Amino acid sequence: MEKFKKIEVEQLNIVDKDGTVRLKLFNNQNIPPAIIDGEDILPGHRQSDPIAGMMFYNAEGDEAGGLILVVKKTMMAIIHLVEV
Repeated sequence: MEKFKKIEVEQLNIVDKDGTVRLKLFNNQNIPPAIIDGEDILPGHRQSDPIAGMMFYNAEGDEAGGLILVVKKTMMAIIHLVEV
């Protein structure tokens, strides 16, 4: 296993062994779409928002919640949960 002191990325995907994305860390240029039942349910949603954060996904790859930070002068954190 390799160890790194520092890694700089614009988006980081944590995946299962089969490649299913379970967690995304992202900056405001790489905001992930809202995926439910395998489809982007709100095309363009959040794309122009000044946000960064992390999104969680279930075993099917659907969005299951997240933590979003609004990147403005007045900072605000939002916890996003998806009802199942």
